[in-house]
Amino acid sequence: MLKKVLLMIIIGLLSFSTFSILAPLVMAPETTLFSDNFEAATIDPFWTVTQDYGTVTLSSDQAHSGFQSVKMSSIGGGQRGMTLSHTFQAVGKGIASVWLYDTTPRTNTLYAALDVINTDVPWGTPGFGTWVIVQDWDPDYYHAHDGITDYTTIILRTLGWHEFKIVYNPGNVEMFIDGTLVNSYVGDYGFNLVQLQVFGPEWRPNATFYFDDFFVQWVPIAPPVGVPELNMSLPTITSIATVIYIAIRKRQNKKE
Repeated sequence: MLKKVLLMIIIGLLSFSTFSILAPLVMAPETTLFSDNFEAATIDPFWTVTQDYGTVTLSSDQAHSGFQSVKMSSIGGGQRGMTLSHTFQAVGKGIASVWLYDTTPRTNTLYAALDVINTDVPWGTPGFGTWVIVQDWDPDYYHAHDGITDYTTIILRTLGWHEFKIVYNPGNVEMFIDGTLVNSYVGDYGFNLVQLQVFGPEWRPNATFYFDDFFVQWVPIAPPVGVPELNMSLPTITSIATVIYIAIRKRQNKKE
């Protein structure tokens, strides 16, 4: 009977130690820091590129810094959708920012946006996402969106470069345009997708926008505190099990 108890203790300790070793590998992705000034010869593999009725190319037409930016230019024929996107391996908090060159102020053309999304949350519910955007129906002001409600900001659309920034803090989310806080909302939310995009319906006029000096800091949300880490070698486990076995046997001998 005591030998069975000893075997069960060893198996239990081995299982516990294995779980504590493997769990961090599965539950703790690393922080991501990435910036892109679009100065390379090709688009960085960080990005997934979508080109529906339009093109996404590196261009020297405009540059916020350096000599190039990424140019998104639409063509006719269908629903336009030009995107650079990146999906993270889990939901996290952090910062995303980019400089947008507005080529068509005071004109209704297409949407142009910095989006931060949590794909685990359904569209139209709290925590789905946040974006700072040129709305295709507003030629005069930039907008901020909390995933449910659109807000017209006080920032006028003007020709040239504008910085869009979204910050996911513990307890709230903030949206900035050119360093001015334009909207915020309360909630302990996170994101697993960031994207730059130009899009809009077929019937809108064609448009071209430029993006430059992108930055993202993504920090994974820590998993709930569970079983403490216990990394033990087999000799250590065997020694602990033996001590427990001897203690049980002594106690049994006393009873006898």
